Amino acid sequence: MSGRWMTAEELADVSGIVGRYDLLDGQLIVSGPAGGLHGEVVANLAGLIGSFVRTDPREAYAGIGTGFILGRNPDTVLGPDIGVVKAGRMPSFDQCQGFLELVPDLVVEVVSFNDSAQWLETLWRRYVDAGVPLTWLVHPEQRTVTVYHADGTSRLLREHDTLDGEDVLPGLRLLVSRLFD
Repeated sequence: MSGRWMTAEELADVSGIVGRYDLLDGQLIVSGPAGGLHGEVVANLAGLIGSFVRTDPREAYAGIGTGFILGRNPDTVLGPDIGVVKAGRMPSFDQCQGFLELVPDLVVEVVSFNDSAQWLETLWRRYVDAGVPLTWLVHPEQRTVTVYHADGTSRLLREHDTLDGEDVLPGLRLLVSRLFD
């Protein structure tokens, strides 16, 4: 598929690829399956966020690996490890069959052993450029979280710091060390 642009609709028809696949400016990006530590942290964090969202499901939708169309012509579709959308912005259930054509309110990416520094920088820059209000880049090996805001500011949190859902998930406060337990 190299050498020509692909659309979000064509990406939806791709099958037989093992691992994660994204579309960046029309180019298919395939990464191998993530490692075990990545999976453990994603599952842990998804459980924590999911439990919080279920306390009042009118507040937000949280999904694992959901594809978000962040640009058209050429198309960009990214499927973050976890994506959160405030419920008032979610399309109706019957309109959620394909990728969501909206910018998530919170994106969580968990670094895996096979993620390059260049790819990670590309991801967070794309999320910031798309206007994602809050992005968490979780580094399991360093046991840290880098928090990015849509205004381009960021801060590094360590195990003893508290991760805050801010305006996206008001009231969600997690000790960073809990992500790695």
